[in-house]
Amino acid sequence: MRFIITRLILLAIFAGALYVVVGFARGYRLDFRQQGFSPTGILVASSAPDGAKILVNGELKGATNSSITVKPGVYDVEIAQDGYLSWKKRLTIKGELVIKADALLFPINPSLSPLTSFGVVKAIATKSHEKTILFSETNNAEKDGIYLIDNSNSPLARINSQKLLALKSIFPSNFSFTEAQVEFSPNEKQMLVSFVEVVQPAPTARNKKPQPQTIVKAIYLLPTDEVTLNPFDVTNSVAAIRDAWSTEDIEVRAKLIETFKKPVVKASTAFNILGFSPDETKILYEATQSATIEQVIKPPLIATNQTPEERTLKPGSVYIYDKKEDKKL
Repeated sequence: MRFIITRLILLAIFAGALYVVVGFARGYRLDFRQQGFSPTGILVASSAPDGAKILVNGELKGATNSSITVKPGVYDVEIAQDGYLSWKKRLTIKGELVIKADALLFPINPSLSPLTSFGVVKAIATKSHEKTILFSETNNAEKDGIYLIDNSNSPLARINSQKLLALKSIFPSNFSFTEAQVEFSPNEKQMLVSFVEVVQPAPTARNKKPQPQTIVKAIYLLPTDEVTLNPFDVTNSVAAIRDAWSTEDIEVRAKLIETFKKPVVKASTAFNILGFSPDETKILYEATQSATIEQVIKPPLIATNQTPEERTLKPGSVYIYDKKEDKKL
């Protein structure tokens, strides 16, 4: 009899412990005010770069990548890191559910003041923001030129991180870097540097305030990964180069869109892709005709991105599609 009672007690203890473990895993926590267990939600915060501060209603709760247990309610969540723009969003936390906050932090534009002494008259970033082209002009034939900075590996303010692409002396002396324009190839390994002149037409009786006109003097094709000694003038053939780059860009985007599910690929004929996120899981696009993106994940994920969505495309509107959560924002 005593053996049976002992086994029943152990079984009861095991069942109680299992109940507590399961409840804890589902987000229940002991609430002394209510003298019992209350449901809580879990906020999973991640960021790129990681290690950013997590602030909930202005209070520091930890750092990414980690999870935080909070009571159900509406919270102002901020993910912040020095040198980057903060990510802010109001989230509704529900009991027993996991809410994910995935923040892509963009660096704050650094001051170019340390570069002014170097004679930088223009700075142009690539579409990926991984590279920056600098134009230096100080009347120093040995230093004036076009430089590249790799933003992914070195801060913009570090002068010694600059890589020379072309000295100004290899271009005609009457060309100014101040009005130079740059176009990058889809893979950013080449660029078109256009030297232009802005001319202000004289007022006429019909047009008393004419708009400035841009006159292209010459266009050069330069690589972005090596020094150019003899620039290649492509002024007369630039249209063919732009067409080739446009075709290449379309092919690259088509291959990327094929990595998405069939409903998204099917709807892609109704929009123009403006860009992809760095991890290629989100699409920024503009609708060109009416269409509907069918649900990919059925039923929809619970407690994902809480931004209201409408899966019908309206021509002229700009949207973001999230591949991970099957959300059109």
